[in-house]
Amino acid sequence: MRRSASLVSSAVLVVVFAAAAWAKWRDPAGTRTGAVDLGVPAKWAGGVARLLPMAEALVVLMLAVGVVARPVAVAGTVAGLTLLAAFTTAIVRTLRAGRAPMCHCFGSRRASPIGADTVVRNLALSALALVVLIG
Repeated sequence: MRRSASLVSSAVLVVVFAAAAWAKWRDPAGTRTGAVDLGVPAKWAGGVARLLPMAEALVVLMLAVGVVARPVAVAGTVAGLTLLAAFTTAIVRTLRAGRAPMCHCFGSRRASPIGADTVVRNLALSALALVVLIG
């Protein structure tokens, strides 16, 4: 049971991180804007916009390979949790400052203002990552 829950959770994370990486890769300007809106200094935002989709794609690759190599799955899950923690921290900080910029999590076509639902989504994804680690 734990193994199948872990596999399903891993598959969901692969799909979510792959969609996010693809969207950010296709919309570097939106990714840059989103990074600045969430508190990344403008001088670093270009680098973040280039590196973030690569980091998300690396999580996807590690989780996919991790189906047959548990240590790789653990590393990918920890990397994914780290990204989710960074995103969630920036989102909460931005919301507490009274701002609700557009979330470019899945590209400009799906952009919507960040809010409590964004935090809840990230916490749910983090919970799935914990299921992968436990499994």
